[in-house]
Amino acid sequence: MFTEIHLLYTTHTCKIVHVNCLKIINQCIDSGLEFHNLEINTQTSIFNKIFVFTGNLESMSRSEASQLIEKLGAKSSSSVSKKTNYVVAGKKSGSKLKKAKDLGIEILNESEFIEFINNINP
Repeated sequence: MFTEIHLLYTTHTCKIVHVNCLKIINQCIDSGLEFHNLEINTQTSIFNKIFVFTGNLESMSRSEASQLIEKLGAKSSSSVSKKTNYVVAGKKSGSKLKKAKDLGIEILNESEFIEFINNINP
């Protein structure tokens, strides 16, 4: 069970107004879950870009990779579409990689992704 939930707040995030959602959040807090705000850099070259991670990454989990790009202002998606900007393909990538190729989306392997991220000025 998760002990922390990280909430991402941006100017584009919808506000929770539904009473049932507030009840669920309060139940989570009462159960000991902690909510933390993430600092987002909106001044990077990948702000609002969409990344899809596919296959097995060796140096980090896909969740860790998603958190990394989200801190730099990008978004992570679980599916490839014409709105996707980058696909990061690990080992044993499958249909997402094929779809990205078909759509002409920029594809990075894991080492290219790490180099790409390291060259972004936060």
